[in-house]
Amino acid sequence: MRLLFVADPLESFRTYKDSTYAMMVQAQERGHSLYACDTSDLVALSSAAALAGRDGRSCRLAAQVARIELQRDASTVAAADDAASYDGWSGGAPAVRWFVRGEVELLALAGFDAIVMRKDPPFDLEFLYATQLLERAKAEGARVFNDPRALRDHNEKLAILEFAQFTAPTLVSRDPARLRAFVVENGEAVLKLLDGM
Repeated sequence: MRLLFVADPLESFRTYKDSTYAMMVQAQERGHSLYACDTSDLVALSSAAALAGRDGRSCRLAAQVARIELQRDASTVAAADDAASYDGWSGGAPAVRWFVRGEVELLALAGFDAIVMRKDPPFDLEFLYATQLLERAKAEGARVFNDPRALRDHNEKLAILEFAQFTAPTLVSRDPARLRAFVVENGEAVLKLLDGM
């Protein structure tokens, strides 16, 4: 299968904790071909420039993608994690990669066996537009996981409100006084932004 991962730039991955990386590893080990792009690489083409999808139909939704192959050598992955945590590139730290990137090409989204949307927050306009483009790609026959509409409509931090019987005491608020009172009442708390990691 040909799998496209729409994700953050690969160079920013922390492979020791990134679930998208773990998914890629498992897919490659099962013999699937991996491709990657960022949300900014998604495009809607004019009818005249449409590309062929999996079934030969004309498709307007496409992306600038690159085939990637993961480097599974443990020392390469560890060095890549060290390089990703280095924040002063002017100091000459080596740019170690845990992947090899092929040539970038424009391909129809419906030409992939699956598109895996794994872009991390924030939920900004670029993310919103990406979900809208991916939803249009679904209409052209693309198989998109995580569903674009669900990503827009179902904030991952608010999702726990649907399962209150299984969660710790929870408060969603913008009011600093209410938040402080909640922490005092409960002794300790984890505070998270609704649109952050």
